[in-house]
Amino acid sequence: MRGRLQTTLTAVFIALCLRVCAPKAADLLTTAPTFALPKVRDLVQSLSPLDLHYSTEIGEARCREARIAPSLAHTMQKNRSRTTPRRSFWIAPSADTGVDSAGPMLEATVLMAAVNLLGLCISMLTDTHYHVDLLGTGAFALVAAATFGEDHRQNLSSAAIFVWAVKLAVYLFYRSLQTGHDERLRGLLSSASGAFFFWTASFLWCWSASLPHTLAAGLPRDKESPPSTMQFIGLALFAVGFTIETMADWQKWNFKQNPTNQNRFCDIGLWKFSQHPNWFGNLLVWIGILGLNLPALSTQTSSVFLRGGLIAGACASPAFLASIFYAQASGAVSPAVSLAQMKYGSDSAFQQYVETVPLILPTLTGFREMFFALFV
Repeated sequence: MRGRLQTTLTAVFIALCLRVCAPKAADLLTTAPTFALPKVRDLVQSLSPLDLHYSTEIGEARCREARIAPSLAHTMQKNRSRTTPRRSFWIAPSADTGVDSAGPMLEATVLMAAVNLLGLCISMLTDTHYHVDLLGTGAFALVAAATFGEDHRQNLSSAAIFVWAVKLAVYLFYRSLQTGHDERLRGLLSSASGAFFFWTASFLWCWSASLPHTLAAGLPRDKESPPSTMQFIGLALFAVGFTIETMADWQKWNFKQNPTNQNRFCDIGLWKFSQHPNWFGNLLVWIGILGLNLPALSTQTSSVFLRGGLIAGACASPAFLASIFYAQASGAVSPAVSLAQMKYGSDSAFQQYVETVPLILPTLTGFREMFFALFV
């Protein structure tokens, strides 16, 4: 019975992924060469009700070139101007401001809620932890795919989140397969109330962290304007944070796999400069995502109050992550600190490490050494 439930829930997750990715696949199919159209026309027609996003001029040009039937061309065409915001298939843009943030935000919120609800069901029906990080982090990838639009700057933000989420979800899932149960989650997920609390927190984490991207997804963009300096800065911060997070996870994984380090705490590589360098890298990732979307949030709407609200909401993302990371690192919301003290508390070197090494943000000297160790 339990195996049948797991199979059913897995099928629901796969269907959700297909629902998100189907419109993107349809976009690719409609740009296929003419000789391929007889094989894919039926599939394109079956996907056409999914609110494909085409401008009138591009849709007509592609249809003429590919010799698609006028009825299919009419279905694909959307009367949108060059700077019209991305349309959600749930909510249309505001006539007064041209802002469509509610649509992508609602779309992203429903996706996050569905994925985390699936995780809650699996946690309540089974005692496995394999799905926790795969679903919790995988929700970011679904949101990034769902908000992929026509503007190259918006797509850069989507691509950055998608790459980061897939990388982290795959690594954490692989780690769970190798290590089995996570001791930090065993007690929490053993009860229905604990599981509900965990997956609610997971939803809030995903929703809050994604705010810079989901808020900017509904704003109008001038497709011909070049990328701004802030976007280059954001991309650089994302790349540095992505590298730090990836390297920190890789260093600790290799350290733990060495049998001689079985009863030792990790203080090598990036872990010499921060007790949680992976979280520091994660913070830089989302500050970079904020930088990628800040130009659109600050310029692409006529209302000063709306701009202020959008920027404040987007800045809440790294602020929320920083508060959560410090709460976890200090032991306020996680048993990780007490577990570490039980395991390494008798080691005087560990006590010195805890007292002298910053929790998350390295010192300026430490960051400089960290940067040169990675990139020089």
